[in-house]
Amino acid sequence: MTPGGPDPADPEQAERLAIALRLLEVFPEVRDDDVLDLENTYWIAGSVALHARGLIRAGAGAGDLRIQKLFAILNEVAARPSVNARELAAWGVMEVLQDFRETEPVAVALLNAAGMALWTEVESFWHGASPRP
Repeated sequence: MTPGGPDPADPEQAERLAIALRLLEVFPEVRDDDVLDLENTYWIAGSVALHARGLIRAGAGAGDLRIQKLFAILNEVAARPSVNARELAAWGVMEVLQDFRETEPVAVALLNAAGMALWTEVESFWHGASPRP
């Protein structure tokens, strides 16, 4: 990595950073003293996911514009051929969202086929082939 940010010559770092910046556009309030290092894209993704999960648990649902934007990003990233991009969506965001059942109906309402396939992959990793009880 280069001082001050990801190495622009490394396409995986550039891709992760672009996704992280899109996530921060949806939830700019997440970018505080703990989320300043743009090199740590998984930290950014996880921070956004924690914030979104909190909003969902507090009642923000599939009709909330920012939740819709988050899931639109997840859908787009899940459809990419890049394993690097899909891993950031899966393990940086979806895994955190799945910690509480309240997120499931929102995911079902907003994820497209690619997004739902990735969501199910994460869920299956933690809970086996069958959905959670």
